[in-house]
Amino acid sequence: LEYLPPYSPDYDPIEEGFSALKAWIRAHCDYTEGALASAPSTDSPYVMIWWAVYESMTANKAIG
Repeated sequence: LEYLPPYSPDYDPIEEGFSALKAWIRAHCDYTEGALASAPSTDSPYVMIWWAVYESMTANKAIG
């Protein structure tokens, strides 16, 4: 049996990615709100999220 330490974002690298994604959404709130408010199709929110992931999570940022 292996005991794990209590949860800490320091041990979970995906937290850095989520933080970068949330920062991108906050920085581009006009685009985000516009894409969600006037979505002509149901795919628009998903396209916006993929674009945010593509822009905010780069290889250079993953290296540190």
